[in-house]
Amino acid sequence: MNVNFYKGAFHRPLVAFIEEAVNLKELRLRVSAPCSYWMNFEDPAADGALVKAISSNTNLDCVVLEGVSFPDSDCKVLAEAAVSGPHLNDLELRCESSDVFLLRHMAPVAASGYSIFRLEVWYHNEAEEEYRAVKEVTIRNSGLVIRAARFVMGDETSYCARALELVSGHPKLVEMLQHRAAASCDEVKEMIRGALCKIAGMNQFMRAAGVIKETVECCVGRDRETQLDELNEYCWMHIRIYLKVADILDPPLARV
Repeated sequence: MNVNFYKGAFHRPLVAFIEEAVNLKELRLRVSAPCSYWMNFEDPAADGALVKAISSNTNLDCVVLEGVSFPDSDCKVLAEAAVSGPHLNDLELRCESSDVFLLRHMAPVAASGYSIFRLEVWYHNEAEEEYRAVKEVTIRNSGLVIRAARFVMGDETSYCARALELVSGHPKLVEMLQHRAAASCDEVKEMIRGALCKIAGMNQFMRAAGVIKETVECCVGRDRETQLDELNEYCWMHIRIYLKVADILDPPLARV
């Protein structure tokens, strides 16, 4: 789609469409306005509306923006959406100043999120260190998706189990499993739910984390307080809200 954003009559309905299109998965916009200028809208209130629309549509998987220059504040919003958004995993930006702003906002927080799968920016010479940091995160996240897919397909090693919870809702995991299992989207989501159930219970969790081989058994304490193996299912599932397999450190031999 080629767009001239200086025409406010077109800009406003486009922003509304992006905000409300629940089935919109991929957005590619090439703006004919010169890249060296900020976006100047006829309606001042529209400033930043495009980025806000993109970040608010949590169904978007892929966003490509070319020929449009966003101010630093908009790049911060876009970076937050890429790092913490539930679905946005493929982001491409092609404009010199905006590329640098985006990288400088993403680099410090990128490692805290597991969504971003691919990031491409054309101009990163002024933020090369930040660019490398974000690219390393995309490589990590790609590896996690591959390991999670292996677990769902039957490789129930601790190495693969540690990845599953981190990316169980990742669109790329669903896509990869659809291809590998020749299954529908709904069938794949059911497969993922089944795989998560395999590491839900206490014994299942501890085996997946490499802590035990069979079952959890605790020595009776001198104070006779409740031991871990005496917790009921409700208490354990409450603990699991805050505890993932990946939170358990690898045994020393597993890290060699």
